[in-house]
Amino acid sequence: MSTAAQRTAIIELLEGDIGTIFTVAANTFAFGVFEGQPDGAQRALATDRATATHRFDVEFGEVVDHEATPLSAKASTRIVRVAVAIPVWTKTATTIEETARRELLASIEGDCDTAIRALSFPGNLTQTSVAVATDIAGGFMTAAGGQGAPTWSLEFADWDRNIIKSRIDGEITVSITQPVS
Repeated sequence: MSTAAQRTAIIELLEGDIGTIFTVAANTFAFGVFEGQPDGAQRALATDRATATHRFDVEFGEVVDHEATPLSAKASTRIVRVAVAIPVWTKTATTIEETARRELLASIEGDCDTAIRALSFPGNLTQTSVAVATDIAGGFMTAAGGQGAPTWSLEFADWDRNIIKSRIDGEITVSITQPVS
């Protein structure tokens, strides 16, 4: 299974390049921070607020056959569920005032909620900006298990290093066309 189109569509949606009805404003999220990157690089990218308020990555996890996948190995279509995690890094402006901390966390949660609404809106992930089909069923992301919207969680708030990491978790259902032998 090629995940390039799925990854591209998720990135483009979060960067405000694609989507209908429920969209994400440009400069809210920017792709480019990832796990394992040196701390200094993560902080530098998250600090670049001229580009975006938040930086993110797209990680694909386990691929599991969907209940609708035919049991026959000779079927021409295979339907799978793919776990998707979107880690989000945000630079903090202050570490002193509790009120500012609460407001920043509420702002991050609000931006991630907007992203979740866009990710879970039918058709938003059907194709990339250059019309490459993603094969994502319904063109949207769901919560794990296929029910409801993706979820947001706070992973850590490092007020000393001025960085907050949160994540959006969900899954996509993908239809794979395969040769029949």
